[in-house]
Amino acid sequence: MKETVIGTIQEVKSLIYMLEYLKANHFERSTKIGDLEHREIELAIEKMFGEDSRVKKSTIYRICSFRDLPKRISHKSLNIFTRWCFSGDTNYNNFTELVEDLHSRMDQIDLISDTEAESILDRLHKKKALAVPTMKTLTADLGEFQVSYKLDEGYIKKIVDTVSIVTGDIVSKRIKENPREFGIYPTKKIYNRVILKEERRQRNIDSIVAKAIEFARGKEASENRVDPDWIVEFFNIAQDCSYENMQYLWAKLLANEIKEPSSISRRTLSIIKLLVHQEAKVFTKLCNCIWTFKGIGEFKEKVLIKDMYSNRKQDEKAWNFDSLFIPHLSAIGLVEETYLDMRHGKTYELDFFGKTHTIKASKSTAQLEMVALTLAGKEVFNILQPTPNNKYYKFLIEYFNTENLITS
Repeated sequence: MKETVIGTIQEVKSLIYMLEYLKANHFERSTKIGDLEHREIELAIEKMFGEDSRVKKSTIYRICSFRDLPKRISHKSLNIFTRWCFSGDTNYNNFTELVEDLHSRMDQIDLISDTEAESILDRLHKKKALAVPTMKTLTADLGEFQVSYKLDEGYIKKIVDTVSIVTGDIVSKRIKENPREFGIYPTKKIYNRVILKEERRQRNIDSIVAKAIEFARGKEASENRVDPDWIVEFFNIAQDCSYENMQYLWAKLLANEIKEPSSISRRTLSIIKLLVHQEAKVFTKLCNCIWTFKGIGEFKEKVLIKDMYSNRKQDEKAWNFDSLFIPHLSAIGLVEETYLDMRHGKTYELDFFGKTHTIKASKSTAQLEMVALTLAGKEVFNILQPTPNNKYYKFLIEYFNTENLITS
């Protein structure tokens, strides 16, 4: 049986017009045209035109769900449906007459935008997907980005597979296809604003995923599955990040979580969302000054040690960042200001990027002022891969020697 090839925006809009007419004039009391209504239409058409002009319920479903699930419809069925739908009002002999009649006044019928009509046409005529190539190199289409990777690069493949639930233009595509589902009627200004917002978000998602893939090259990934809720939460937050340097941070978080699932908590994601670019820059510099304490029980072990007897400017010069940012990082939840009371006679082992020293309390100094990383701070520290601030290291070693703290 010959099928209609709806190939113009005008034809799509005419079919949508007919479906709106159907709701308003045949099922005005129904909130939804479902299986029961499809059966009623089938019987009504058979009663009006006889058994020879019967339209199957499955075909009626295709017509009624065309806006959401566009599928091909036979010429004969569509013409009969049109004649029945408008019988007793404007009598159309076939679908073509409806299209021609509406052509001159379609601009006055605000039911569907050109953008949505084009999207329906694209889906209606979309060709079947090609089989996965047998070659080892595949290309992942991430919106504006195309990333090539090899099948044996398991970590990269895991990234592409894991994020696929949100990288397929899900939200913006659904809004384009059916804005009414979101309570968005195609008033041009509102519709365009929402689409622009979702397209910007999709560009951000694509950019972050592409950067994460670059971080993954040549690395191995755990076989453990990433929590889908984590992925959804991640992109719900990261989708609004347009600043490229911050996108690198989000990309590292994503790559690290996929490499080692459960290494980044959802609470940490919420904390990172609060970071502005300057604070992220300062936190990175702070991480370059972190010492790791060993054997001190429950104490927060990754710390920045202050020279408690110097003025603030001397510390800042060594740290290479403004200490006024520390309260901001504390308020966000990445650090906390604290201190360590060193017990007399007890030694403490500490490490600065592989350089190990031992300290103990002196007569003049039994307390160290510190800025400790919180759990969230340590999670971010682990993925930043900081580089040691050797100027700060030398500054603090001199302080330890001056206060007779260092033993080795």
